[in-house]
Amino acid sequence: MPLNKKPHKRPKFYADENVFPESVSFLRSKKVNILHSVKDLKLSGRDDIFHWERVKQNRWILVTLDRDFLNNRLFPLRQTWGTIVIMVPPPVTSSRVNSLLVKLLPILRLNGREFFKKKKVIVSADKLIVWETDSSGKVISNNIEW
Repeated sequence: MPLNKKPHKRPKFYADENVFPESVSFLRSKKVNILHSVKDLKLSGRDDIFHWERVKQNRWILVTLDRDFLNNRLFPLRQTWGTIVIMVPPPVTSSRVNSLLVKLLPILRLNGREFFKKKKVIVSADKLIVWETDSSGKVISNNIEW
């Protein structure tokens, strides 16, 4: 590692109650630092705003299946430490979620917390979409096909 380059800070992820506990276990088996809102923190039945405020306060990266978090008016990009929305077509099962997480693993492992800051990452079967804002505050979208 070059001397002028600091190692990146390992991100901490937070799975809301929409994420299967089996998917959290899968990520942990791959050395991803993740908490589950229900299994680890006993936060069952909380609304989206609660989870949003919790991840902001703790500087965690939210992992969810809840598409409501794509609403940039309710959940602004400038306030997020990172939001990952996994989009699985019905029927939504842990094995289908995990098949998308396998594709996402290199990004989770290789990037520090700063990579995710003020971004929303949308994961689907055929592509990865990254939303961020440009210098004028306009939302820009980068699509990466798998």
